[in-house]
Amino acid sequence: MDTGYEVEGSSSGARMCWPCKQKKDALSSTEEEKRVEAAAFFEDCLKNVKLEPDVRELTQQWLTRGEEKYQKKKHQEEVKEKYDADIESFLMTTTNHLEGYSVQAYQGIASSEVVMGTGAMSEFMAGASDLFGTEDSAFSKKLLQARNAAQKKVAIRAYHLKANAIVGLKFDYFTIGSNMIAVSCSGTAVVVTKNTGDQ
Repeated sequence: MDTGYEVEGSSSGARMCWPCKQKKDALSSTEEEKRVEAAAFFEDCLKNVKLEPDVRELTQQWLTRGEEKYQKKKHQEEVKEKYDADIESFLMTTTNHLEGYSVQAYQGIASSEVVMGTGAMSEFMAGASDLFGTEDSAFSKKLLQARNAAQKKVAIRAYHLKANAIVGLKFDYFTIGSNMIAVSCSGTAVVVTKNTGDQ
């Protein structure tokens, strides 16, 4: 007969049922509804259920640790969301200045490289397109993907240099072998502030 799960750390040999174990695991869940429900359940147990002293102490520890783990996970998610938003909105220009902004500090050169396979068919189609004077959409799409990937990578590297913008951004394209294309992207990582008034 199943008598439940042993409560880890209990000196009295206490055991818990499967639903209780699920609620214990939910204490650190990032799903707000599950976490709140689990916390309310154990808080109710502390108030209204006669528990062994060691189980009462363990329950209080679960609530505390669950809250700590939840806050840590929440903070990590918030940091990641901010990071993704910062990279997505990173200021970049091919000129040496950003209109409406002033450079406060130069953080160094940021660069990135992306290599992508074009595929034998793309190479054949590119040759056919040259022959008939039309644009090969598949090849152009690959080129755009490589360019966008290189641009995102250079923004990430500049971000880690404590910069919030890149000036003098430039791209170089070259082929490797017969079916590989490489895109190199580089620029100067800078810290800029938005101009106000007549500045």
